[in-house]
Amino acid sequence: MLKVANIFSNDMVLQRDKNITVWGLGDEERTVTVTLNGVSVQTQVCDGRWTAVLPPMSAGGEYEMTVSDGCTEKKFCRIMIGEVWFCGGQSNMELELQNAKGGKEVLENLTPDCNVRFYYTQKRGTLDEMFYEDENNTAWSQASKDNSRAWSAVGFFFARNVLKMSLLNNLGSITGGMTSTPALGTLINTAGTDDVAAAYASTYPIALVLVVLASQFIVTLM
Repeated sequence: MLKVANIFSNDMVLQRDKNITVWGLGDEERTVTVTLNGVSVQTQVCDGRWTAVLPPMSAGGEYEMTVSDGCTEKKFCRIMIGEVWFCGGQSNMELELQNAKGGKEVLENLTPDCNVRFYYTQKRGTLDEMFYEDENNTAWSQASKDNSRAWSAVGFFFARNVLKMSLLNNLGSITGGMTSTPALGTLINTAGTDDVAAAYASTYPIALVLVVLASQFIVTLM
């Protein structure tokens, strides 16, 4: 049984100029080979898990990546090496492109040529069965009228207008903004105490004001 972590899919963006770590599950003691852009590395499955580390690569693409254990092979296509940013926040980051000012007009003319790709994390606050089911059905996507409706508006405009990604410098955004702050729930469950909520409550108002100011700044650049 060879499995690659769900964050890896067709159309993904991998971080340029940094080691590229690929991981997953497999049968004990099998050798897993990961090949990307003509570079191959091997690793052993230990305790049902494996991790392979590819060397840093310059921005570019599109590439294919294969992962094989000698019996099963997984192939991922249309991969770009570029910039990967995490878009985290609450309602500000959660605002979908289709609901943003000018968003519908942007969607009408949106094509993969804008060089922005998203990995959209589903809105689940706890690590339950539904979380893992959603994760299994989540993948990277390229920009288009249909694919990009639920993308974070702030994340998209930041990538397109502020960073101004070039053809060989694709931006991949991993976004999970939502008002219920699932990260806080995860911290409480992991720590086994509500004490972490006190730190959150003290810093959140300041962070929210800064996010609002940053959002307004980005809008003025559009």
